[in-house]
Amino acid sequence: MLSHKNLKLMVFIIIEQFFNIFSKEFRFYELHIPYAIGL
Repeated sequence: MLSHKNLKLMVFIIIEQFFNIFSKEFRFYELHIPYAIGL
């Protein structure tokens, strides 16, 4: 049985993994968005 603390930790790890993947995608967009706004 998962305790509340362990559940919080699991959710944090999942979110951290998601943002780790998403940040790599975001860096790509971060380079292109200023040009898109400029146009």
